[in-house]
Amino acid sequence: MGAKYKTGEKVGSCKYSDLTVFSFHPVKIIAGGEGGIVTTNSKKLYLKLLKYRSHGITKDTSKQFTNKKEGYSKGKKNIWFYEMQELGFHYRQTDIHSALILSQMKKINKFLKTRYKFAKQYDNYFKNHKNIKLVQENWRKFSSNHLYVIKILFNKLKINRNELMLKLRKLNIITQVHYIPLPYHPYYQKKGYDMTECKNAKKYYEECLSIPLYFGLKNKEQKFIAKSISDIILKNS
Repeated sequence: MGAKYKTGEKVGSCKYSDLTVFSFHPVKIIAGGEGGIVTTNSKKLYLKLLKYRSHGITKDTSKQFTNKKEGYSKGKKNIWFYEMQELGFHYRQTDIHSALILSQMKKINKFLKTRYKFAKQYDNYFKNHKNIKLVQENWRKFSSNHLYVIKILFNKLKINRNELMLKLRKLNIITQVHYIPLPYHPYYQKKGYDMTECKNAKKYYEECLSIPLYFGLKNKEQKFIAKSISDIILKNS
């Protein structure tokens, strides 16, 4: 949330999509505990989403109820009536989560500005490192900089990714891999997917590492993170 297309429109405007999905997971830019939202410019999809989020139930008085006998009295819609027209789920955001989300939305520009600053600082720390490659350096102004990902040339090091992550964890630096390609998961393997035609994804996955980037990060902490990563890689080059 907060990212822009190269043409200037915000992601979520659905200029290039039928739907856009945003997450409010605790690690996201706008954190609502859990849940998310879907945006669309299609009234047809919007009405379908309203039904899906509430067990497939509609109370929309602008629509005709299928059950005419129960839905109407003397030609007027019964104000208490609703009907389940298709299978849906319970996807409603709670009021408490919504209040948290709305309070953070007022601060989103501040969040984005801070993330941009830290991302650019990381770029400066790592840009001349021979075994570290920057992933989104040319897209900082368009990205919401939710994650900061570096690519590490592990094939040139005496240390693998797991060993690096464990060493960083001992320094209280938590890193992560975003994300594991779908063909590596048993569910998709059973459906016949493999990495044969995903060579770029495979290469990216083997090198990528997400390092800490969040609103409360301090400059001295960021410098410590960058120096720790650089020192370990240089020691094992």
